[in-house]
Amino acid sequence: MTNAQRRITLAISVIVGLTLLVITGLTFLVQPLAEDLALSDQATEDALVAPTIASLLVVFIAGRAGDRFGQRRTIMVAAAVFTTGAAVLASAQTENGVIVGLALCGAGAIIIQVVALSLLQRTAPDGKAHAAAFTTYGTVFPIAFLIFPIATAYLLALVDWRWVPVLWAIAGIVIVVASMLMLDRDEARGSSGEWLSPILAGIALTAGTRLLDELGSRPPDGRTLIFCGAACVVAILALIVVMKRAANPGFSLRPIREVMMWPLMIGVGLVTLIQILTYVTISIEYLYEMTPFQASLVIAPAQLGAIIGAKFVAGRAINQWGVERSGRGMLLATGAVMLLLVVMQPSTPVWY
Repeated sequence: MTNAQRRITLAISVIVGLTLLVITGLTFLVQPLAEDLALSDQATEDALVAPTIASLLVVFIAGRAGDRFGQRRTIMVAAAVFTTGAAVLASAQTENGVIVGLALCGAGAIIIQVVALSLLQRTAPDGKAHAAAFTTYGTVFPIAFLIFPIATAYLLALVDWRWVPVLWAIAGIVIVVASMLMLDRDEARGSSGEWLSPILAGIALTAGTRLLDELGSRPPDGRTLIFCGAACVVAILALIVVMKRAANPGFSLRPIREVMMWPLMIGVGLVTLIQILTYVTISIEYLYEMTPFQASLVIAPAQLGAIIGAKFVAGRAINQWGVERSGRGMLLATGAVMLLLVVMQPSTPVWY
């Protein structure tokens, strides 16, 4: 890797890592937050899903923004949104303030993550530099899930919950400064297509996801099902019309047709499942009667293993066997290990 590639890879790793403060800390933050503001169970659930819903709404817009305005500039603007959301949450006195703050944090975080990944691909497009950059980037998530939950749980045992989003706001400022100092200036950009199609795609994805989530409820709410179903259908139909009429659509399904796209999507999905450890932490708290801090320590070995796998095992495997063979082998190994969870019982020792 060249010095410029190392600098940008380090900057992206730090920037993306800081955006994970919300997803890793919200599990521990929600209980003292709800108690302090006397939130109902429904309001608490709404707060928990607010970052996810906001992320789904803007995920397609993120890529379009990076192409249109430049990746460095887009990351800085998204960091400002993230910081604003954290500040709103820190000063919230009502349910609406909590939901708006978390939604802004979620939207800002996903835009940064999408654009940063695109920038990393452009910085190290192939060869050994590509493998080194992406294995380094791969360690960001397990490191964040190792450190941030423990730090958040420990902090909440010492100070008021509002200090946690204050730290998130500081992290947003750090992202802006790191982008200014460590990322290259954007080149001049021209028009990159219309914006309506990625907006409609985001609405369809959000409504469809919410619909599936509600179908899993017992009992499901009829009004929510009708509203989300109608919104999803209307958004999809409108998206089809816009894409047919637009000379240069801002949203396309063509990348899905590429040979490596489906294995990549499956791999990303499986990696995402591993982050269910956040919710496993809650189960551990109740099942073994542990404090949040103790529960966060219990899942630390899993994240340490992920760090070792991402930085050392993955890099060597890719260099020796290539991306495709290495990916298949690691997916099979991950699936085999996860099968062990099937035999877990309430009496299973915590070390298992």
